[in-house]
Amino acid sequence: MGTDERAASGDAGILGVPDYMFESTGGGMIRAACWLATCVGEGGVFTKEELRAAIPGHSQIDRRVRDLRTKFDWVIEESRVGKGLDQEQQRLVKIGVHVWDKEARKSARKDVTIPPKIRDEVLRRDGHACIRCGISAGEAYDDDPTKTARLTAAHIYPDALGGRATAADLVTECQRCNEEVQQETGNHLDGPQVWVRVTSLGRTDRTRLLDWMNRDRRPIEKVEEVWRAYRQLPGVERENVKANLIDLLRD
Repeated sequence: MGTDERAASGDAGILGVPDYMFESTGGGMIRAACWLATCVGEGGVFTKEELRAAIPGHSQIDRRVRDLRTKFDWVIEESRVGKGLDQEQQRLVKIGVHVWDKEARKSARKDVTIPPKIRDEVLRRDGHACIRCGISAGEAYDDDPTKTARLTAAHIYPDALGGRATAADLVTECQRCNEEVQQETGNHLDGPQVWVRVTSLGRTDRTRLLDWMNRDRRPIEKVEEVWRAYRQLPGVERENVKANLIDLLRD
């Protein structure tokens, strides 16, 4: 049964939710919540295309749904964790805070500020490099040498459904990768596109890739670990280490 059928039959949603088609006081997030509550319902399945069609004119509506998960305890599964879901499907597991209620929204909003101690722990654990592109702090991007990377501790989804500021729920990302993930731009590859790239690899590289997948992390070579540590040094200390290395290689 599709979302429109559920809405017509009255099987989905809960009472007292504003009509998402006319709700305008809270922006895209409130409209998305109203649509999910009334047209999908707990246990219901929907796609991003259905969401965007129901709430047109919001270029970042996917991000607003993410806000429901990370800030207001809504639980929404994607295909990689939800059983029986196709690649494009998501499942509304639990309706969280009734964000269409201003007072409920105000009292329940979470403080997701990441304490400096936790941020430093995450950066150290990830080797002071973006887990997505591998760039280190202050390093220039290969495709845009005019820009240098800044690292941040970013929330994981779906492991951090509550958006909690703990090291287990955070990863190191550069600002550019973090923004691309949040905005979900059209530059992201889908599963079939990634698979084409997988099949273009030779057997040796396929085996290496599978090992990385099993580890859920790309192993870091020793020289890369030293490079990242070097990049964390103040400018004067970097110059000293560089000069010492030059002298070492002369021996």
